[in-house]
Amino acid sequence: MALGRHKVALLALAGASFGALAPAVAPSQGEPLARGALRPHNLKLLINGKRLAITPLTSNTDNYVGTPAGKLKVQARWTTDARGTGYYVVISTTEPLLKEWARCSTGTSCLVNKRVPLLVSQEMSWSVTIRKARGNALVSGFKVCLAGRA
Repeated sequence: MALGRHKVALLALAGASFGALAPAVAPSQGEPLARGALRPHNLKLLINGKRLAITPLTSNTDNYVGTPAGKLKVQARWTTDARGTGYYVVISTTEPLLKEWARCSTGTSCLVNKRVPLLVSQEMSWSVTIRKARGNALVSGFKVCLAGRA
């Protein structure tokens, strides 16, 4: 089946336009993807060097993990350097008080710069979230709930 001259000309014009546009959009061979194309992911929260059970932020139930009372070293880790991605990671508590402890927009880890006390029988909830730098929109995250024990 033969195509009309107008259809052939239209297809040729579309192909030429795409060919001219493709180099401007796609990275050349050997060139890494643009940093903004990736975001931090694979979040982990370490309490005193241990990874604990996580609960989705949207969950109505909390899974409290018995944790030795004392001063806590709190650190988040993730994959993909956050620098230049347009995202940042926040470590905060929601219980016993709502407080942002650390905010990191570079690297693959974030450390709360002081040890946080956990008392015997005290409940404490930590959240780790990824947010967009523009508009502070929540992208993903989870919470970890602790119960201080002797």
